[in-house]
Amino acid sequence: MLKKIILLVKIILLLKIKILILIIIKNKKDSTKTEETSSIEDVIYPMYLPSNTHLSNKEKVTKESGERLILTFDGDNPFMLIEETIAKRKKNI
Repeated sequence: MLKKIILLVKIILLLKIKILILIIIKNKKDSTKTEETSSIEDVIYPMYLPSNTHLSNKEKVTKESGERLILTFDGDNPFMLIEETIAKRKKNI
């Protein structure tokens, strides 16, 4: 009988822990907010650049709903990085 009580207590404790974890996950998801912006204030550069590759051009383009930043890298491994603002589309009801 005592073993059954101990087992029930363990199950209850495990269920309480799972419920607490689910509450924490839900609160974390609810606290994440996305904000719109129509201008690029800070340029985000790559954390890694291949050797013998450098930034050769930075161009800011104005769009209807914001801005676009085009970073061009030249050298042994050329590439282009495009950063752009976004705006939420309103849902048609």
